[in-house]
Amino acid sequence: MRRKLIPKEVRDFNDLRDQLIDALQKKNTVQEEMIAAQDELIAQLTEEIQTFKETLRVVRENQQLEKELDK
Repeated sequence: MRRKLIPKEVRDFNDLRDQLIDALQKKNTVQEEMIAAQDELIAQLTEEIQTFKETLRVVRENQQLEKELDK
């Protein structure tokens, strides 16, 4: 039995297909890393907003106390 050779066009197609699969996998990895970075940033910003709100609440309480003391 003689083994059939794979035509060059088919080999080229398979190589291009493999390159496309690799590129898509890398793209997905980059997207996942970006999403993780965005999630981390959102968590940090949420924490900073909470800290800011707490600081603002304390400042307002202090202002109210100062007004009451000035009376």
